[in-house]
Amino acid sequence: RRIRMKILVIGLGAVGAVYSYALEKSGEEVYLVARSNYNSVKNQGIKIVSNWREEKEVLYRPQNVCNDLEKVADVSFDCIICATKNLGTVDPVENLLGLLLSKQNPCVILIQNGIGIEKPVHSAFPHINVISAAAWMGATMSIDSEGGITVNDRLKPRLVCGLYDPLYDRPLNCDDSIQGLSEEQAGRGEKALEEFVESLKRGGIDGVKVPRKDLQGERFRKNLWNASWSMLCTLSRCTTHQLCHPSVIDSNVSLLKTAMREVLAVARSRGITLEDEEKVIERVINITFQFAPTAESDEGYKPSTLVDAMEGRPMEVDVILGNVVKMAEEAEPKVQVPTLQAWYFALRSTNRVIVEKWLSRSK
Repeated sequence: RRIRMKILVIGLGAVGAVYSYALEKSGEEVYLVARSNYNSVKNQGIKIVSNWREEKEVLYRPQNVCNDLEKVADVSFDCIICATKNLGTVDPVENLLGLLLSKQNPCVILIQNGIGIEKPVHSAFPHINVISAAAWMGATMSIDSEGGITVNDRLKPRLVCGLYDPLYDRPLNCDDSIQGLSEEQAGRGEKALEEFVESLKRGGIDGVKVPRKDLQGERFRKNLWNASWSMLCTLSRCTTHQLCHPSVIDSNVSLLKTAMREVLAVARSRGITLEDEEKVIERVINITFQFAPTAESDEGYKPSTLVDAMEGRPMEVDVILGNVVKMAEEAEPKVQVPTLQAWYFALRSTNRVIVEKWLSRSK
């Protein structure tokens, strides 16, 4: 008989809701920490609407939900999933995990956007295995006037997962002092990864496992979309559909491709080469056309960063753009990324104002 995994999910936005529901459906014992929307989740549950599930609409009522990490600090978990926004130094993930990882030794699964997000966690807790996951999905969360939460899950999620190994996360021509995972630690991590992917599949999610050496390539592949479509939507305050209006689509696609080529150039400086790059870029462009409006009143898909900007919440610009720009600076020779740099400087200024207001409200 299969032993149920005990899983903690931190963060109950669209990503956390979709994966928590799948893991509960697969038979795991799932605990949720929902901070800002705890009351709504506890009292009303979450309505998940999708066009790819057999059940087009389900009301998900989590079995175990709380609003504070301290309330689960004494529970022994097999794995801890971080499905929060990764805000870099504004709200470091390693600080969030500190209370839990000081008392137990689970694996940590990062279902978050960005590049370079694993290193801070691994550096803070080198004995902990970090599984990194690139989430391909088109889910958005909305809250009505009565606090009811709806997740609109437009595309069947696909989660590409791998065990983080610092040996494969470094620039070319760097020193050889970086140590990879020990054989024993890697063995534990690969076992945990296998169990997690199988659980996702039982819950109806496409879970894909990749070798350690290929993980960063998959993260760069996902960041192509975030660093291009998501950032241009946020800068222009347009949905993906609005960027594709016939009057502007040609110039916007040209700009998006330029940004993606710069991301790929940074990847190459770190020894990461994807297959035919122009075909990869075309796929990232074309996948977005699947986010077509579902009704006349539907303006189209709003990336999470755009939604955050519009609602005055801190954005993930540091991990999506800032870390790529930093890697470009650190490369030998430096990689020229003028488009990404301009976008990052502009959004960093916007984000600074948002963060100051956000921090003052939370005091």
